[in-house]
This record gives sequence, C-alpha cells and structure tokens, in this order.
Amino acid sequence: MDSLGIATTSLSLQASKALDRLAESLTQGNTYEGHEMLKTAYYRFRSKKKMDDGYDLCLYGSLLHFKKGDFQCGVELATMLLDAYVDDAVPVSTESRRRLKVLLGQFPHIDENIDVVNAMQQIKHRSLKWLSRMKGSEEDKEMVYLKSGLFTSEVLGWKGMGVALPDIIRSGDTDRLYSVIEKSLQVASPLDKDLIIARSILHVLEYTPQSKKTRAFSMAYGLYSTYGEEQHSLSDSIAQCAYYVVKALERGSRDLTGIAIEALRKRVEGLDPSICDVAEELIHIYCKPDPRQMGQDPFGSIFQTLLRGGG
Repeated sequence: MDSLGIATTSLSLQASKALDRLAESLTQGNTYEGHEMLKTAYYRFRSKKKMDDGYDLCLYGSLLHFKKGDFQCGVELATMLLDAYVDDAVPVSTESRRRLKVLLGQFPHIDENIDVVNAMQQIKHRSLKWLSRMKGSEEDKEMVYLKSGLFTSEVLGWKGMGVALPDIIRSGDTDRLYSVIEKSLQVASPLDKDLIIARSILHVLEYTPQSKKTRAFSMAYGLYSTYGEEQHSLSDSIAQCAYYVVKALERGSRDLTGIAIEALRKRVEGLDPSICDVAEELIHIYCKPDPRQMGQDPFGSIFQTLLRGGG
C-alpha cells in the first residue's frame, strides 16, 4: 500500500493483506486478477459479518486502482462501497463519513473527460441516497454537492457549468459559487460568458430551497449586478433577458414571466434553448396559480418593449 502512495488508517491484518495483494497485482500489471481477488475477499468478509473490513477494502481498493489509472475498476469498488452503505443501513458516523470524504477527495481528475464527471455524478447520487435514508445532516449533503460541483468545474472548466452550477448552489457555499463563475468567465468567449451569467442567475432560483426564497432572489440580483454589468450595455444581452425573468418571477405573475421568457427565447434561439426550459420550470415554483392582470402594471411595458426588439 505505501509503495503506491495510498495512506490508510488502521486496518485489520486480514484487510491489509488483501490490499497488499491487490497492490502487488497492479504493480505486476495483473489488473483483472487483482481486482477479482479483492472482490472475492470483500464477499468473504461480508459472509463473516466483518463489515468494516469489507468497506475498507472497497475504499482503499478503489484508491489503488485510481492511483494506477484503472478507472473503471476503481469506480466499481467505489459504487460497491456506497451501495453497501445503503443496503446495510450503515449509520452516519465519524468513520462512515470519513470514508466518504476520502473517496470524494481522491476521485481522479482527468481533464475534459465527461466519463469521469458522469462517474462522479453516480457517486454523488449514491452518497445522497445513503445520507437521506440514514437521516444525515444537511451539512453532510451540502459537502457532497460542493465536492461534486467543484470536481466537475475543475475537470470540464466553463463547459461543465451546466452540471457544476446546480451542485455548487445546492451546497450553499456562495463564495465558491462566485469563484467558479469568475474563473469560467475569464476563459469563456463573450457569447458563452453571457450564457453563463444568464444560466447562473436562473439556476440560483431553481436550486435554492423554497424556504430561502428571499435569499435566492437576493443572490440572483447580486450575480447580475456583479457579472452582468458589462452585458447590461448590450440591448440584446441574454443576461439582461434572464434578469427580466427574475423580476417577473419575484412579482409572482405568470403573464409577465411568460412575456419575459419569450424575449429570452428569441435571444437564445439557435444558441442554448435549454435555458428557457429552466425559466419555464421556475414559473411553477414561483408564480401564483391566479396570475395578475398586466393592464395596470407599468413593469409590463418593459417586456413588451423587449418583444418589439427594443433595449
């Protein structure tokens, strides 16, 4: 184990020997044999009710595979660990939480590799399933979201913002959210920059809990104020269209929001129409069942101007 640079906590003698055999097999290039041997040892531990030994085999076995570049084998062991957590109803304890943090923290980064991101998403979903079933704390769940979001951002850069943003927003870490957005804007093209700002504004409303509705709108306006200022000077700014959607949603008016979304849809036609799907979902979250009439609402004229192509 030490020869491959994998640090462990205290392991049982049997678990340590099984991991040493895997390390030796990987060093010799016998990946499949070593992997199957470890799985056999895992099921043997389970049959003897030595559950912690089995969990440790999955964790450190996956890290050994990752260290040697055997990604798929590592992912299989990682998912076995989390599936066992769910099936065995493992309590959320200092030790079970530690294993999860180690796994998330040492998941391999392969730049611009979508398969790695998809695997992390699987790990995230299994982790949250376990935490939800075992009544883990909100802090634990937020930690998982943050690790997943930052991982995606680091692997895919600004191209992964559609996946990274929801996770980081759900983590509740505003400082990290701003940091990731700013880093992406530094390398994105002007058009992609506009899209990132618009998507960020709408995602904040989509993924912030309804119990924190006031905070969601405050964050959306803060993002636009911080990063949309440059776009504001453009009459056809996507970020500005998203801003008007937010204003209409805050009023709870389906009519106004529908007008704002149509303006947004015209602007992103041929670019990223999925952003309008996000806006449409927000209507069901924030708008009242009985929409207000626009006749006496001066704010409606702003959207009418937008639909006519005005600034």
